[in-house]
Formats: sequence, C-alpha cells, structure tokens
Amino acid sequence: RHYERDAASLLGLPPPEEVTPDAYAACIHLEDRAAEAAAYAAAIDPGRRVTYSVEYRLLGHDGVERIVRSTGRSFFDEDGRPVHFSGVIEDVTDRRRSEEAVRQRENEFRTLAENSPDVIARFDRARRFVYLSPAAEGLTGKPVVDFIGKPIDQTGMASANSAAWVAAIDEAFAGRQGTLAFAYEVHGGHPREFQTQLVPERNTRGEIVTVLGLTRDVTGLRQQEREAQQRALLAEQLIGIVSHDLRNPLNAVLLGTQLLEDADAELQRVTTSRIAAAAHRANRLITDLLDFTQARLGGGLRVARREIHLHQVAADCLDEVMLAWPARLVEHRRTGDGLGLADPDRIAQILTNLVNNALTYGTPDQPVTVTTAVLPGALEIQVHNAGRPIPPELQAKIFEPMQRGGAQARPGSRSVGLGLYIVREIASAHGGRVSVRSTEREGTTFVVVLPRAGAAGG
Repeated sequence: RHYERDAASLLGLPPPEEVTPDAYAACIHLEDRAAEAAAYAAAIDPGRRVTYSVEYRLLGHDGVERIVRSTGRSFFDEDGRPVHFSGVIEDVTDRRRSEEAVRQRENEFRTLAENSPDVIARFDRARRFVYLSPAAEGLTGKPVVDFIGKPIDQTGMASANSAAWVAAIDEAFAGRQGTLAFAYEVHGGHPREFQTQLVPERNTRGEIVTVLGLTRDVTGLRQQEREAQQRALLAEQLIGIVSHDLRNPLNAVLLGTQLLEDADAELQRVTTSRIAAAAHRANRLITDLLDFTQARLGGGLRVARREIHLHQVAADCLDEVMLAWPARLVEHRRTGDGLGLADPDRIAQILTNLVNNALTYGTPDQPVTVTTAVLPGALEIQVHNAGRPIPPELQAKIFEPMQRGGAQARPGSRSVGLGLYIVREIASAHGGRVSVRSTEREGTTFVVVLPRAGAAGG
C-alpha cells in the first residue's frame, strides 16, 4: 500500500511527513483492525473481487480519535492476480458524531415518549403519523401501528376535530407554534377534553421537517376551572342579591319603625302589618339564599321524608301565602287520598315559590289554580295562572338561577331569580322533576312530579 502525504493529517502528523503502510496500520483502532483487514482481503481476492468499503477509527499521534470511511477497488492482470489497488480515505468524524448525537436524542425522546402519560405524535408534511406514543392505545383502543403512515384526517376522528388538527399542523409547518383544544370520546365511550401543543421540528439546516404534537388530558383541569368560575359567579350573585334585593325589605322595616313613633292606632296597625310582611319577605330571601348556596356548593338540597297528607300541607301553605295577597284568589283542587312520603317543609317551599310566582306574573283579576294529586306512584303539584306566556327562549332556561320573568313582573316583587331553581333542586332531591307549559291560549302551568314512596336524596 502507498498513502499520499495528505493522509498524515488523519494520523495527527504534519502533512509533509510520509505515511508508511505500517505506520497507518498501527493507528487503526485495535477493535477495528480485523474488519479493515477482512475488507481489504476480500477486495484483492481474485475469486471475490468485491468493492472495498469499510469504516474504522484511527487513533492519531495527537491523541484525537477520528472516524474514517475508506473505499476503493483492486485491479487484476490477465491471470487474475491483483496488481494495483486504488482507494479514497474520507474523514467522517463530524458526520458520524452528529448522527450519533441524533440517534442519542431520538433514543432519549422515545424513552420519554413511551413512558409518558401524555400522547406524543410526530407528523410529516403530508400530515401522516410518523411516530405515535403507546399512551394513544389506551385512549383509542387501537394499536399504534394502525396509525403510522396514515394522515390525521383518515383516522376516524370527528370531522370538526380533524379539520382543526389539519389547520394546526399546517400552521406548525409554516413555523408557528399552536395550541389545539378538542373533545374526544375515548375507548369505552367516555368523553374527555384534551389540549395539544404543536411545535415545528427543524434539521441542522433550519428546515422544518416534522411537527411534534404533545396531547394532554385536561378534563380534570377544565372541570376545576369551571368550578372556580362557578364559585366566582356565585359569590358575585350573592353579593348582588344581598346588596340589592335584601335592602328593600330592610328599608321597609326601618321606615316603618320611624313611622310608629308618632302614629295613631290605625296607622300603627297598618305599619306593623307592613313591617311583618317585610320581615317575612327578608326571611324568605335568606332561606332562598341558603338553599341556593347549599344546592350549588353542597351537592344538592337535603330532604327529610316522612308520611304526609299532601292536600293538608298544601292547604296550610296556601293560607300563609294568601296573608300577603289578601286581594287575590287562589283555588285549591285535590285528587286522590293525599297520603305519600315527602319532606313537608320542602313541599311548602315548592308551593310558596310557585304560587308567589303565579301571583306575581299572572293576570290580577284571574284566579291562580293549585292542584295537588296523589296518583298510584306519584305525588303531583300543578300551579296554573292566566296571563302572558313565558317566552319560548326563556322557558328553556327558566329553572336556572338568576332567571326572572322580565317585563311581566310587578315592580317591587320579591323575586331574585332563585325560586324556580330551588323548586327544581327540591324536586331533584326527592327523585322527581319539574316542567312548565306556557301558551297564550292556555296560560302557564308548572308541574312538579315526585315519587310517592320516595327515591334518591335525603
């Protein structure tokens, strides 16, 4: 063998110095000498005549280890004997070390991805999966191999989610990171909420070659956020009620006490009656507030069932309600024997809220009709009033808190938008339900149906 003088730099020697075959061979790493010798022997073997191609390490005199790629071929005479060998030695140290660093990073990436509870995916420019972490199998119920090579929009995802993914991946390939939020029904039929961060991945030349997606289940986090928002809204609503709606009856009490100082007997009687009515109204507001807070933050209202006579509970309650509405007419109709299991105080709340609601929004010269019925399996309460119907758009949300009857309400009414919500919660605590029918022709009827023998709640 003969080496050009430029080969000296591969051995850590000055370029002018001549490199002998023995000097070169002595620098080949001990672990690589056999492979290099075998490749050279195969290249000069007349029976094989293979192309010489081998990579090995050189330990230079300067203490630097280099990786070289040596390629060449042998030339043979007419008798098949090797007469000449020509080859090229290329220093591939930087390239191989870069490749090794890439392999190391890829191994670290896969170790992280394959042990992460998050779903990690990699996409090419055709939006095809080139990698998907094992966590995806638990969500989809499908093996990862079913996704590899397929575009994101051909994996059975809902069309809206699929379109959002396509747009987000394209944005990442344009060099813009993005966040994608979506809902997905995981394996087993459970809907979950997810958030994906999409980032472009670049090669050493700065070109975007793939997009990496990190998908995290944020269902619990989103639920906590909604609960926090609900608590904030509740606090705001309670402050509004206490500062505005509770002020009216308190002002009536304060004004009444001032009038009593110089009032004659008749004025004292009227004023005392007004003070009592205002105090009862304030007490009902406070009760509504406490029930509202219990229902929203305490997991539902408590009920204490016992055997009751529904008709009698209703009659007693109506007597109390009518003290505040002496000029109005309420008719009470009864069906069945009246016996059933329910919380009598909560039944009184239902009736108080529904009847006050009917008297507030109903036509003043028409009676409010209350029907209590004991059916074979249910207790039923109906409260009907004539008058303008509840708008259809309001009917859909009338049992939510802070919903009022709008322009139909009498100025100064005690409604704070909690009554119907509390009716719904009491019905639910008994295992029952409440509904409303409201038309121009038939008027408005609220119907509460409770199981006669008791159900969930307590």
